[in-house]
Amino acid sequence: MTTWNCRLIKYDDKKVMKSEGDDYYHAIHEVIYDENGKIILYTEDAMDIGGDGVAGARAYYDLLAEAFDAPVLLMSEMPKTDDLPEFSCGLCNKEISKENYDFDGLCNKCHNDILNTV
Repeated sequence: MTTWNCRLIKYDDKKVMKSEGDDYYHAIHEVIYDENGKIILYTEDAMDIGGDGVAGARAYYDLLAEAFDAPVLLMSEMPKTDDLPEFSCGLCNKEISKENYDFDGLCNKCHNDILNTV
């Protein structure tokens, strides 16, 4: 079973603010781990704060804030697209493309079917 959380990633290939020193760009991404805790995926785009209503946005803000309590990851050490494993849906066993893998290990159809029954 995969797990995920939000982590701060240092873009160690993008120097920014050169006039203010030798800083690098940092952003919070959702990171997915396999059952052994190895990083297998991360969101391509950095996360933004949003949610259903004020409470939802606040809950997601709190989740993002937890990223600052964990060690910073380096973008150069994140898995490359070609290195990612193949995935199959945990319900229907349909192969899932790396671009469509969701945190729950289900294909989009099974994921949406479950959401629609709740």
